[in-house]
Amino acid sequence: MKRPKIRQVKALAAASRLAYRGLAIGAAVGITLFALALLVVPIGSPSQMVKAQMVQAKTAESTPETPARPTPSAVTSTPRPSSPPAREAPSLAAGVQAATQPARLSVGFDQLSAFPFEVTDQMVDGTTDAAAASRKTLAQIPAGIKALNDKEVSVQGYMLPLNFQKGMATDFLILRNQSMCCYGVPPKITEWVNVRMIGKGVKPVMDEPVTVWGTFHVGEVREHGDLVGIYRLDAEKLIDPTR
Repeated sequence: MKRPKIRQVKALAAASRLAYRGLAIGAAVGITLFALALLVVPIGSPSQMVKAQMVQAKTAESTPETPARPTPSAVTSTPRPSSPPAREAPSLAAGVQAATQPARLSVGFDQLSAFPFEVTDQMVDGTTDAAAASRKTLAQIPAGIKALNDKEVSVQGYMLPLNFQKGMATDFLILRNQSMCCYGVPPKITEWVNVRMIGKGVKPVMDEPVTVWGTFHVGEVREHGDLVGIYRLDAEKLIDPTR
């Protein structure tokens, strides 16, 4: 009679351990999801993309690097990409540019995003000391990029409309690739140009790269005090690839 009782006690103890383990795992998962929710910044406007870049940078700084575990020499594996592949705007060929455009400078994102840029809290806010925020922004931009300020240029990339008038896009972003549009990956602040059309708007084109001409401006771009970029284009014309 004693043996069945001992077995019952052991079974109840094992069930209790499993239940406590399940509760611990559930609590850990819940805490992790809550922390991730606090870090997520909605993407949909330039100011939100700037803040998302800040969150990513701070998360990378606070996350300790884990040393890679050695793998046996006999076992090989094919590395997977960390993010889905994205279509990137092609560069304009010299022959095509000469045939389709008047003589003006063509600027590509391989040049505009070829340098690191750190977004700080002071830059994003800019309300306490706007002059200092502006100086810190310009200090990170290379002289070769600053030389493009107030120049007539053409930029090619993917459109993300922001404002419309009668179905036509009047304000939009030109993005280096479609990562944000298709996969929700926030681009770096050097990977988009804020565009405002001079005169009437243009037909929205979001699935093909477009080329925009106009006057290029380098330096902080703000809306309602918020930093929304470091490049701006007052556009005169857009080439619709569907025509």
